[in-house]
Amino acid sequence: MSKNNDEYSLLIRKVNENDKERTKRISNGILSPGVIIEDLIFALQIFSDDSIKNKAISFSLDPSDQSNPESILMKKVYWPDLSEKKMILEGTKFGEIMFDADYLMKEMSLGIKTKNKKTLERIPFDYPEELAKKGLKAHHEFADNTNF
Repeated sequence: MSKNNDEYSLLIRKVNENDKERTKRISNGILSPGVIIEDLIFALQIFSDDSIKNKAISFSLDPSDQSNPESILMKKVYWPDLSEKKMILEGTKFGEIMFDADYLMKEMSLGIKTKNKKTLERIPFDYPEELAKKGLKAHHEFADNTNF
C-alpha cells in the first residue's frame, strides 16, 4: 500500500472514530455530505506543513490595479500563497473551486451574470427557483439597503 493510501485509510478511520453519532458514508471518494476526500486531504496537508506559517486558506477576487478599485480587470488572490510568497493554492483544483464559489457568490449578490467573458457582456442573474422562493435576490433589489 502506498503512503497516500495509508494516509487516506488513516484519515477515514479518524473521521469514523471521532464522529460516532454522525456516521459518514464513504462512496466514490466522497465523504457525505458532499466533502470530496482529496480536497479535505489537501487542506489538511496545508495545516500540517510546518514550512507554511500562515495557515489561513482563503481566496479573493481583487482589482488588478489597487489604485483603481472600480476597474473591471480583476486578479485572483490566494492565501496562504500571498503571505508565504509561493504557489500553494494557485493552479490547483482546490484553488479553482474557491474561485468558482467566490465568482458565483458575487454574481448572486450583484444580480448580474457575465454572459460573454471576452466582451464582458452582462445579463440578469437567474436565481434557482428554490432560492428565489426563499426571497433571495440581488442587493440592489431590496427596497431598504440600510439593513446590510
